[in-house]
Amino acid sequence: MSLATETTQPISSKFQGRILRTFMLVVLPLAILPIIIIASIFVMRAKNIILEQFDIQLNANSDILANDIESWLTTGNIRLDAATHQPSLQEALDQALTPGFQETTEFAARREYILTTLQAINHKRGTVTFDDFLIVTPSGEVLISSNQQWEKSNIANTEYFRTLTEASDSLAYYAPKPLTSDQLVIFTHVPYQHKESSTAHILGILNPLKLQAVLESAVDYDPNISSYIITKNERFFDIDPHKGDLRILEPSADQTEKLLPLEAQNIPGSNNNQTKAISLRTFDHTQVIANYRWIPSLKTGLVIEIPETVVFQQLRSIIPFAIAILGFLVVFLGISLLLATRRLVGPIQTLTQTVQAFRQGDWDQHVAVKQNNEIGLLSYTFNQMAAELSNLYHSMETQVKERTNELQTRSSQFEATAQVARASAAIRDIDTLLINTTKLISQYFGFYHVGIFLLDENKRYAILQAANSEGGQQMLARGHKLRVGRTGVVGYVAETGLARIALDVGADRYFFDNPNLPETRSEAALALKIQNRVIGVLDVQSKESESFSEADTEVLQIMTDQISLAIENAHLLDEGQRTIRELQSLSGEYIHQTWGQYLGDQSKAYHYDRVRVAPASQHQITSMGAIQQNQIQMRKDSDGGQILTIPIVFRERSIGSIALRRDSDEPVWTSDDQELAQEVSIQIAVALENARLLEKFQDRVTREQLSREITEKMQLATDMDDLVQSTIQDISSALSASDVVLHLGTEAELQDRLNPSSLPGDNQQ
Repeated sequence: MSLATETTQPISSKFQGRILRTFMLVVLPLAILPIIIIASIFVMRAKNIILEQFDIQLNANSDILANDIESWLTTGNIRLDAATHQPSLQEALDQALTPGFQETTEFAARREYILTTLQAINHKRGTVTFDDFLIVTPSGEVLISSNQQWEKSNIANTEYFRTLTEASDSLAYYAPKPLTSDQLVIFTHVPYQHKESSTAHILGILNPLKLQAVLESAVDYDPNISSYIITKNERFFDIDPHKGDLRILEPSADQTEKLLPLEAQNIPGSNNNQTKAISLRTFDHTQVIANYRWIPSLKTGLVIEIPETVVFQQLRSIIPFAIAILGFLVVFLGISLLLATRRLVGPIQTLTQTVQAFRQGDWDQHVAVKQNNEIGLLSYTFNQMAAELSNLYHSMETQVKERTNELQTRSSQFEATAQVARASAAIRDIDTLLINTTKLISQYFGFYHVGIFLLDENKRYAILQAANSEGGQQMLARGHKLRVGRTGVVGYVAETGLARIALDVGADRYFFDNPNLPETRSEAALALKIQNRVIGVLDVQSKESESFSEADTEVLQIMTDQISLAIENAHLLDEGQRTIRELQSLSGEYIHQTWGQYLGDQSKAYHYDRVRVAPASQHQITSMGAIQQNQIQMRKDSDGGQILTIPIVFRERSIGSIALRRDSDEPVWTSDDQELAQEVSIQIAVALENARLLEKFQDRVTREQLSREITEKMQLATDMDDLVQSTIQDISSALSASDVVLHLGTEAELQDRLNPSSLPGDNQQ
């Protein structure tokens, strides 16, 4: 029941400290997790506060820059609009826009006057507001321009011109063709109502220096801040730090995804100057916080950025301090949990050691109950369980021994049953089978007397057939038998077919006090049955009272069934063999008769002299001894030759023989020669029988064919005479009959014809 010490020790070391480690691995993460969550929330909150602060700062800077740009655009628009309202300029514009006036000599003077008047705008306050001016006809043709190369160009179908004419405002546009292909141009548009009720357009191209100054001023608020604009046609421009000029930039994939398309998607409230803050990666792959807004008066987006490293610089300085505090808390919690766990696990370890000792067979082990808690209750419960298990163990040992002995006995009994079954299958002699069975039952069950009775044909007596005891042998010698239904337990079972067990023979009314078996104290008899038909009785007697248990009876019943089946099989085998012998005898007799009918009075013999095969003469048959034999014979003839005679046997009947002769100077016949000749004779017998059957079949076919031909001729006859003559002739020919008489009439008429007194002079044939 206990394991060896060397087996238990590795198992103990395998599980040692598992509770402590498990408790630490479970509780410590649960304690640390809230701290990590609180720290994460703190960091996230601090990050959001910092983002909000910088967003406010960037938004304020964006407001200032946007206001500067809008103020600059408004100033330019006001100056251009004020100029167009001068009466002298309006008069000159009306003349220049008059169809056909461009072909006159006065157009050049008017062109010069218009450009001079517009250029005067730049000198009112000493600052250059516009670089160039364009007068565009209602059809979109550039009529007058300060850049003479632009005149005669048509910009009616361009995006920037349509935007300007629809909004009547300013616009920043990169490479407005056909005016230029690689420059940022800032337009201000003022519509001009021509006297012929058509609208012309006055475009002023603003000087970009003011825009550069506005973008550069973003650095004044914070040196880490950078800014750039996004034009209507989605081009990015910032200030070149080396040259101080506007330069075009190639946006990153992140900027393209989050900022474009500019007006339609990404900037909410594009019509009321609202802003939006996002995180993105810039041109030089720097992660930044960006604030961008839409400037409606310029149709342009303004973006202000600050690197995330600057934004979260203060937060990063706090992280090491937070990590140090977190580490201190983790160590403190770990030590506290370790001490608490050891205090909790200590009693459990003591209980575990006691259980291991108890498991190794020390049934007197008990645990001291020191704590008034669940562990104390566990120790108390273990002590009770240990006491109960100790009692149960000793009880089980006793039961195991009893069951082991019982199983050994039962195993021996089933082994005897198996041997009886094997003997039943192997032994065909009933007497031998019954004798062996009685010995096996006595040997494996320990009964001193075992007897087997079989009923006689009239079912009147049960006759003892086999017994193992000395008294049983004496009873066999005198032909012991018991009357069915009248004598003893055996007689009762033979009549009723019911098993009878007398645990105390003195108290059983059916018990027969046999003087040859004086030591019998208990007896059991079981019927041998075949399909509910009693054929005998198995009688078992013991020297001890109450010697037969229910299990013994069940095994003995199995044996009786096997014995009954074996007896029945032996009877069936005897009957089958007897039937086979009778059939073989009848078959041989039939073969003998059929061959006798086939050969008739004349036998057939053939002789081979190494030259040819010819019918054998009577002298050759007699000299060779080729007469019908029933066994192989060897003899010498008068010349010293060796003659071997082999019978031709078919179905145990000899139908002929083969005689073989060797000269005196040739080797004698060996056993191999005899075997070969015998095998050949067997094949000859089969071939002869097949040939006879074939000949008989062919003869029958011939007869049936003749019968069919006669019938066909009879069916072709047209009258009675032809039918009779044809039939008589065919029967005579088929049966080789010399005379044939065919009579038609009653039996009385036939008798009259057979009467000599009534016969005519000639016979009718």
